[in-house]
Amino acid sequence: MDAKPDIELSRRTGDTGLSIRERESVMDAIGWKVVGSVKLQDHHRPSRTRHTINGVSAPPFTRLEITTYGQDAGFYLLHICSDGQGTDSWHETLEAAFDQAEFELGVKRHEWIMRTGQSA
Repeated sequence: MDAKPDIELSRRTGDTGLSIRERESVMDAIGWKVVGSVKLQDHHRPSRTRHTINGVSAPPFTRLEITTYGQDAGFYLLHICSDGQGTDSWHETLEAAFDQAEFELGVKRHEWIMRTGQSA
């Protein structure tokens, strides 16, 4: 299995002026496939899990994405900050990624915007 690219990807393609469609095109070009995304709102709670970036607590997250990478059979839950930095967690199933997002931030399945061909 190929090693996944560093999450630095979100710094380059996060909330930096690219539309969601443009971001997904960049991610597709380098092997990431966006399955679904959600913009975090006031009713979502702060993360129940401590996330760090370079050993420092991550700023609040503004969006989540569930992605796949290359031939990897799992799903990545990307936690993206307003400055484009982010963290990720790997999950064996799409269901497990949804469950983690709900546990951490209170994101319900109906809130996800799923890419064509995927369902929450």
